[in-house]
Amino acid sequence: DAHILLFNLHHIISDGWSNSLISRDSSLLYANPEAAAPRNNKFQYVDYVKWEQQWLKSEKYHKQLEFWKAYLADLPEDYHFPRDISGQNEGFEGGRVSRQVPPELRTKVGEFCKKYQLTPFRFYMNCFALLLSDYDRESHDIIIGTPIANRNQRQFQNTYGLFINSIPIRLKPDTGKSFREMFSDSESRINDCIDNQEVPFTEIIAAVNPQRKLNENTLFSVHFAYQYFPQKNKDDEHMLLPIDYHITKFDINLWIEVAGDE
Repeated sequence: DAHILLFNLHHIISDGWSNSLISRDSSLLYANPEAAAPRNNKFQYVDYVKWEQQWLKSEKYHKQLEFWKAYLADLPEDYHFPRDISGQNEGFEGGRVSRQVPPELRTKVGEFCKKYQLTPFRFYMNCFALLLSDYDRESHDIIIGTPIANRNQRQFQNTYGLFINSIPIRLKPDTGKSFREMFSDSESRINDCIDNQEVPFTEIIAAVNPQRKLNENTLFSVHFAYQYFPQKNKDDEHMLLPIDYHITKFDINLWIEVAGDE
């Protein structure tokens, strides 16, 4: 007999990393129920909450917060992605389009990243920014929101829960430069953002206090996510069901997901 086990998890208690942990642990249990036992992790999500509460009082937190205040200072008056629709016609309708990157192209991207010592995240982020700059030819001052796994503390890397944080990455692509020169210019900006990733997004908004509109997201209206999940067991038959909700939270939302060799 064939059986299907469906996990329906609200995002408030889980994230992509946690979903991979659940997939891994449940696969081990199903493969050998007697020998396999849930991973004994003495650090639970409540421990992370306690750690974060203490960290928000630390000098490191205040130093990171000062970085964001300086980094997002002097925002242009209209810092959102330009639209070709009027405010009266705006809605939340959206669609989902999926494409699989061919193996040959993934290989070439990997070779390029290795040659110039880039991570795939930085490569795809710069490509996305370059594409967006073609639609924003006036300022070339682009803010892209991106989720960060927020698992820097090793003791929480096997803990279930919602750890991700969103950070705004501000880039200024110069289309007059070569592709490699553009990467060099943006690399330090991206590195600085990642180095200061632990400040909760809500704290960044409160500190920067940007101009707000009821019909726009705060700080960024385009979103980019590069997700690399822990390697799945080769016999793992778990899958994340692709669901199109026909709505969108952002004007453009680009997701690149890597699971093993896919």
